[in-house]
Amino acid sequence: MLRAEITQNDKIISALEGLQLGGGELEAAEKYLRGEAGEEILAGIAFRDMTQMSSDSLQAFDPLFDSFYKKKRYEEAGKLFNLLYAIGGSTCGQCFHYIHGFRNMAHSGVMKIDRARALAVFTQGISMNSYNYGAHTLMELMAPLADSDPRVVLQAYREYRGTASNGSILLITLYFCLCDKVEDRALLEEYENLVMEPLGMIFTPDASKVPEVRELTDQIRQGGLNREQLSVLRNRKVNETIFTLLGGCAFVNYGLSEKLRNVVVFCGAASPALMLSVMERMDIRGEMKRLGGELQELFGISSREVISWAARRIQGGLTHRTALDISEVKAILQGQFDRHPAEFMEGYNQADYQAANFMAEIIREKDPDLYRREVLLNGRDAQRDKVVQLILSANRSKVPQVCRDYLEGKSQLEALYAIRDQLASPYYGAYWECRKALEQYVNTYHDEGFYSRCMAFMALWGTSYFFTSFSASTSEKEAFRKELEHIFQGLSLAGVRLEDQIQVVSLMMDNTYEENKKQAMLQGSLSVFRQYLAERTQETVDALAGAGADGRHFALLVYGGEANLRVTEENREVCGAALAEFAKGKDAWKEQILSYTQDSSKLVKQELEQMLADRPGWREEVTGLLSSKKAAERELGIRVLSRWNTPQDQEALQALYETEKNAKIRALLDTALGHAPAAEGGTETGGPALTLQDLVRELHKGGKKRSLAWAYETPFSPVHKKSGEQAEEEYLQALLLCYSSMSKPGINKDGALLAEELDSRELAVYMGELFDKWMEAGAEAKKRWVLFAASIYGGSDIIPRLHHQIQEWPQMARGAIASDAVQALALSPQPQALLIVDGIARKFKFKQVKAAAGQALEFAAEQLGLTREQLEDKIVPSLGFDEHMERHFDYGNRSFTVTITTALEVEVFDENGKKLKNMPAPGVKDDAEKAAAAYGAFKDMKKQMKATVSSQKQRLEMALSTERNWTTEAWRELFVQNPIMHQFAIGLVWGLYEDHRLVQSFRYMEDGSFNTEDEEEYELPEQGQIGLVHPIELTKESLETWKQQLEDYEITQPIEQLDRAVYYLTQEEQKSKSLERFGGVLINDLSLGGKLTALGWYRGSVQDAGCFYTYYREDASVGLGVELHFSGSFVGSGSMGGEEITVYDLRFYKAGTIERGSYCYDEAEGEKQLSLKDIPQRYFSEIVWQMTKVTATSKERDEDWKAGRR
Repeated sequence: MLRAEITQNDKIISALEGLQLGGGELEAAEKYLRGEAGEEILAGIAFRDMTQMSSDSLQAFDPLFDSFYKKKRYEEAGKLFNLLYAIGGSTCGQCFHYIHGFRNMAHSGVMKIDRARALAVFTQGISMNSYNYGAHTLMELMAPLADSDPRVVLQAYREYRGTASNGSILLITLYFCLCDKVEDRALLEEYENLVMEPLGMIFTPDASKVPEVRELTDQIRQGGLNREQLSVLRNRKVNETIFTLLGGCAFVNYGLSEKLRNVVVFCGAASPALMLSVMERMDIRGEMKRLGGELQELFGISSREVISWAARRIQGGLTHRTALDISEVKAILQGQFDRHPAEFMEGYNQADYQAANFMAEIIREKDPDLYRREVLLNGRDAQRDKVVQLILSANRSKVPQVCRDYLEGKSQLEALYAIRDQLASPYYGAYWECRKALEQYVNTYHDEGFYSRCMAFMALWGTSYFFTSFSASTSEKEAFRKELEHIFQGLSLAGVRLEDQIQVVSLMMDNTYEENKKQAMLQGSLSVFRQYLAERTQETVDALAGAGADGRHFALLVYGGEANLRVTEENREVCGAALAEFAKGKDAWKEQILSYTQDSSKLVKQELEQMLADRPGWREEVTGLLSSKKAAERELGIRVLSRWNTPQDQEALQALYETEKNAKIRALLDTALGHAPAAEGGTETGGPALTLQDLVRELHKGGKKRSLAWAYETPFSPVHKKSGEQAEEEYLQALLLCYSSMSKPGINKDGALLAEELDSRELAVYMGELFDKWMEAGAEAKKRWVLFAASIYGGSDIIPRLHHQIQEWPQMARGAIASDAVQALALSPQPQALLIVDGIARKFKFKQVKAAAGQALEFAAEQLGLTREQLEDKIVPSLGFDEHMERHFDYGNRSFTVTITTALEVEVFDENGKKLKNMPAPGVKDDAEKAAAAYGAFKDMKKQMKATVSSQKQRLEMALSTERNWTTEAWRELFVQNPIMHQFAIGLVWGLYEDHRLVQSFRYMEDGSFNTEDEEEYELPEQGQIGLVHPIELTKESLETWKQQLEDYEITQPIEQLDRAVYYLTQEEQKSKSLERFGGVLINDLSLGGKLTALGWYRGSVQDAGCFYTYYREDASVGLGVELHFSGSFVGSGSMGGEEITVYDLRFYKAGTIERGSYCYDEAEGEKQLSLKDIPQRYFSEIVWQMTKVTATSKERDEDWKAGRR
């Protein structure tokens, strides 16, 4: 039986019941909503303070508003707002999960609601968060909502209700800010009282009754203030929220009233630095810049406090820690220099390096002689010491004295190498600051010796972001190149070994996410090392050979490229041999390149395979690899020869096949020779030889726990062992070290052994705290292992947090770390984790992350001995439903049964079988613990149901498009036994296939039987291939018969199957390689890209000037890809609203044969392009169907598009 649709008004009334409205009040609400009565009928509803209600009773309203917005039913949204306002006044802001969304809709005017009411509600929604106490909130968010009309603001102030006065203070502050002059003295007095009365509450604990504080607040009320007595306020702990609200709102209008100014003076005496920050934050009129050096006279804040605060603001702003208005702080410092030069110079000498450098510029502008004397002549050593301190303090653990000695030039580099194992990477966030300070110092004082020592120290310290922080942008090619070369010049001048310089390259590449920057650094580093190869040949060859996997990959790039060497009279003789070698072109450095054939790194093997494939002249050496005793070398030889694929190569491969015994190699040969693939199997197992105590000691050797110091600066929650005793910190650190020491993150065997002894719930909390600390520290990529540890042991609570970050990071240009997070999520033992990864692999805006999700699923499937599609089948959750499609929820005294309908919705029934509108909230007679758990489980189940249905619809769409088949056994397991997929199966038409040909179509019935189109019972064979029938496979009569049967049974298909449009090749198209039926369509590039991306297409290679000219998709299951060519767009077009483009043609090709990437010009053309007649009918129809949907909104066409084609 299909579930009856619940109207929107029914949902509203259901939500209102949670507010405990009386019968008459509900009746009035219903009449208002139905339009049977006007707003006056709501006057009889009693006020309810929604700030005092539970979030559970209010959370139903936000989705209702969202639904109205999406459907553009703004009038109904406005009526719902008016109804809620009648119930709770301004406190109804609690109904909005995202109050800014409501504010934006109200400001647009589409809901046609009273602006004063909207402002009151919005203010209530933001008033308890100190983040909102600022000029931006007042003038950019609140004022526009009132059209900057003080009368509207005053009305909102009068209507404002709530137990706290925070919102009232914000509104009255805004009112007087918008007024040209004060006309209502009584209202001003009301304003003064609002900020004066709670003044003692700016302290923690509340100091309102402390005699000396009360005396000062009494003085303010009486219109005066004895500043001599203010010292009693210092050193008291302040409540920053109340302090910011009262001090900031008094500062906004301090010019209107001596009492308001004295409130600012009072707060400034309590905490000068905080008050200055609050004044900056609430500075609507630009007072701070204008006052400059007068802050002491007006507000009693001493010049030393002002200068010290300004210096800290500069330091914080220039190191990316805080937002900074340079011009404002500079004006303040200039004013202070003019009025208090002695205090200014004192502040300059005490300031950190970045601030001191900034202040030095003010000194230079104001007094050049003082600058030469105090900065250039006398300040060099002091400023150098500040840079040293900045570098050393980047690591907040204790740094050996030898490090300072080296940086100051008192010891040699060998002293650092001697303690290298004691050096730990610095705290995240200090790198950019250190690098910029060093560059500024060198530019000012030209101290190359100090620069080289700093570079050497940072290289041995392994500080990645220090080396990726460039002053020049990649668009400034020459400046960027010189800055990069300067780094290596410094390293060489200091005597840093080449293997450590290679490590610097790896650090830079590993921690850079902007592709342009990464390529610029790579090309620059390659140039440097080719120069090394020319001048220090054997030393460079040895260093490259001994490097880690990234370094060995880099080595191949060094050997494999063209050299642009700088040859001078001084180095000409030493470079001669290298010049001769490079002159051989692709035959250069053959011995060195072939020395990597036994390398175990996947990265190295892939690069080497490509290099050898590009060198057919090395056929003898490559063929010789087939005779190697090493399987890795034979595999490499097979892969390269199969890419060349000449008869000679096939003969060599066949000869190897006849003698090869390794199952993996034989499987590879099967593929290369076109045989049916041989089965693989077998896993290796092993156990630890150490006890757990031995393991903990082993993991701690070498002081490795120092690398975890950042995580232990604040305490963790305790974790107990299953035996009941509390786990020691060393034990838990050992578990973390298992993951921090992994070169390739994943599941760690030793870590699993240690974790097995621990309480899993407490360990989940511990790992959640670790994740939070890593996030607070900036989520450093070098510590990405935290993602894996947290995902594996963090329980179900960590999953939504990881999912959130996966969505957030790519928008912050951190696609690589998001990709790592996806891979980590795939290793979680929680069933919903793989479901999320599967959803990302199917549909995600950022290609890099989507690809990582696909790889993660492939890896997980491989570990389980499954294909990816089989894994995706197995991770479909049952959501707790049994074979009868039912799930039971126990409230103690009551129980409820939830069923799934064929429309994939849920229905709730009570014990008597009565159908309910929704699962009721727990009542007073229920078992509190059971009811709360059951109600929470129901809400979680509904969320998971929505996500599951959405992802499975996408999977079935893909299965229909790509002709995916299941064995009978696998089909029954997925579509009969899984309660969610069971309901999908009922609504679809299936087919039995032989050799990709439809033999019999059938339908699965609710009673478990099978039915043909003639409604005859059908017995499913035990062996067979089952797939979704595509309408292109059915005759017109069969198609209509199936449609009629579904209509008779009142079945709505979960995906578009039988009604799907089908498309066939025309006779003319059968002779072509390009599909031009969409040629000349004119469409907005944003519309084109958005719709294609939603259907699983990707943007093509980005070429010159950020332009791209193709979209493509590849479907591995059918081995095909398709490219859409068009007139072109550019990255960033969205910020300009998009532009009109012209569609050209579609080209099909074999999946995986087109190279993609930045500045890659490979396309489906020539031999790579397939004839349209060779494309399977179903796949062809699906691509045309997608393009028809994408271009449906286009109303114009350029019939002469071929003439204008690029």
